[in-house]
Amino acid sequence: MSSSPSPASYPGNPSLPVEVREKILATFRHALNLFSSGNVSDCLIGCEFILKMDPRFTPAQRLREKARNQDSDVDISELQALANPPPPGSQPAAPPPPSQPPAAIEVSEPRP
Repeated sequence: MSSSPSPASYPGNPSLPVEVREKILATFRHALNLFSSGNVSDCLIGCEFILKMDPRFTPAQRLREKARNQDSDVDISELQALANPPPPGSQPAAPPPPSQPPAAIEVSEPRP
């Protein structure tokens, strides 16, 4: 389940009620999915809806720009990361430990 967006991490108007911020983020995730599936017109409708609730929500502004101009330099993967932040207190997965070389096998020479 997603956690409530904190005012400090919310990329829009932090004074909006938590419920409104959650609705905006859910709608933004949906708009991103629409864009990814090629449904650009519905993605634009979602972005306009978001920007009516929060004109300062920059990810929707950037997604709208990308939907209007596929050649723009907006990075969709960056927007997806904003839409799906890691849970609070979680840390990135630690890299796996380096693999140990196999233990040397001693081979004794045959004795004459």
